[in-house]
Amino acid sequence: MQRLPAFITFIGFDMSDIETISKLESHEKECAIRYENIERRLEGGTKRFDKLERMLWMMYPMIISVFAVAKWIE
Repeated sequence: MQRLPAFITFIGFDMSDIETISKLESHEKECAIRYENIERRLEGGTKRFDKLERMLWMMYPMIISVFAVAKWIE
């Protein structure tokens, strides 16, 4: 078993506490990376959604003009 420095044992930490803190810090680092990737993917989805929205807005004048031409042909 690894011996801890005197100042750490003086504060009241033992080896299991140090291991727990170490695991928690590595978990926090991994979560930060994961959340960055999620944010990046959400940003890409927003761009695609904006493109689809523009395409839908371009369809409205075309639909209206089709009805107008159909009414005019009658």
